[in-house]
Amino acid sequence: MSSCKKRKLSGIDDAELSIAYNALLDLQQTLEDRGLGGQSDDVESADDQLEDQLERFLSLMTSMLEGPKSYDLSNVTLDILEEHLHVTQAVTLILKDEITERTEKSSYLGQDKLWSSSHFHDHLNWLEGLVPRTSEANVRLWIDAFFFRASAMVPPGMRMVLNEDHTIPSTAIRPTSLTTLAGQMDYSAVVAKERAAAIILDDPLMSTIRRILPTGFFVAIGKIWELRSSVGQAVAEMYGTAKLLKQNVLRGALTNGHEWIFLILNLNPDSEGGTFKRSLMMSLSISCDPSRPQVNMGKFSADQIAGILSFW
Repeated sequence: MSSCKKRKLSGIDDAELSIAYNALLDLQQTLEDRGLGGQSDDVESADDQLEDQLERFLSLMTSMLEGPKSYDLSNVTLDILEEHLHVTQAVTLILKDEITERTEKSSYLGQDKLWSSSHFHDHLNWLEGLVPRTSEANVRLWIDAFFFRASAMVPPGMRMVLNEDHTIPSTAIRPTSLTTLAGQMDYSAVVAKERAAAIILDDPLMSTIRRILPTGFFVAIGKIWELRSSVGQAVAEMYGTAKLLKQNVLRGALTNGHEWIFLILNLNPDSEGGTFKRSLMMSLSISCDPSRPQVNMGKFSADQIAGILSFW
């Protein structure tokens, strides 16, 4: 066996790496110029394959030249999402025409349980007159109530398991990138048959969810007064969770307790980026009666959001 060994790419110094990078950029430009001149189908196909491989290699070299980066999921914006994670927004999710009828039907689910629609509504009114929405800890009281109501609406023989603050370990954003993401997902909710739910309840780790169930529903807490500005954060947290669960499709939501944006994330099969869809923002309606000291939370809007949570 020869005693000569190839040097790993990581063993190349910065100057050599920069020279190689510029040479590959020149090659990429040459291939693009050739494409403008017109080629046979076979030549074009070969060039396309070479360009794809070249693009991946250039991406890796760019990461090496820039050095490793790490993003906190809570600080990811839509610009970072698109530029670094290659995740872009697709079409907007629209409520179905029969949403009013379905909301009314869902309000009758779980009438014999603690978290019936009536108790849920009374609880929201009680919260509104008791707890100010001035911190994330306070906001969680409203989010908890929505999940408690949704848990009472699951089909017979099924059970919801709710968990908070899943840690998302440092995860590479793409196989060819040195850039990583790390942070946490605020809520996870899975609906499973009794036996599977008991296993998850006993060992509520993401690894258990990945082993027992194909996916779950995940919720991120956004800024209290500027929810739309937190969409990038929520999608990034779902992205990190999808990588952890090894799933290409994940459903979730962004909320501050009173406003909700529902999300679907679709990762590309090659793990290189993806797309997400978001709903229009849905809000709890609040009315005030001048003759009474307390406010009244809109029952229909609360039932509608809880119903979507239950079936999402």
